[in-house]
Amino acid sequence: MANGQVVVNDDLSIANKSNFQASFAAASKGYTSKTYWWEVRATYSNSQAKTAIKQLQDAADHEQFLLASLFWLPTVAGIGGITVAYCQKLGKTMKSHNKGKGVILDMTWALT
Repeated sequence: MANGQVVVNDDLSIANKSNFQASFAAASKGYTSKTYWWEVRATYSNSQAKTAIKQLQDAADHEQFLLASLFWLPTVAGIGGITVAYCQKLGKTMKSHNKGKGVILDMTWALT
């Protein structure tokens, strides 16, 4: 980047030097991550994975409660339903792969 805030490393990972990224990373202490041009790889320890799974389950529960009160808005309910399904699926997948050693989660930029 022209202002020197983004650096591409030899392994094609991206180092973001902006203040926004630094403050965001400090606020989200739930895992370590590495950014590539095609994905973000998040690495969770066992305890971090358990915390993230609990947060995903809580988010799905809260979203379901909200959807129950907004059932008369089909568009909002549809988007909320996708969010609930995503949180539940991601939480279950992380739980099934966390065998006490943590989880590595690869998230691509493409929506498929």
